[in-house]
Amino acid sequence: MIGSPSLSGGGLIGVGTYDPAATASQPNASYLINRDTGAIVRTMDTTGNYFAQPVFANGWLYTARIGGLMKAWHLP
Repeated sequence: MIGSPSLSGGGLIGVGTYDPAATASQPNASYLINRDTGAIVRTMDTTGNYFAQPVFANGWLYTARIGGLMKAWHLP
């Protein structure tokens, strides 16, 4: 993890992992974590070098990667 995690108004923590040596069995990913229990709610495969802090807005989680690609993930 390079950037800071983000907290949604609904109690979810968004955090992305970044490892330049990531493999298929241990890929980079973004996670939604329940603030109260610490349980992983959702794992989102972010194949590539995602490094920035995830951002919550209007029911979506936005992630960015090197090269300018952004992804939007609809929240559960």
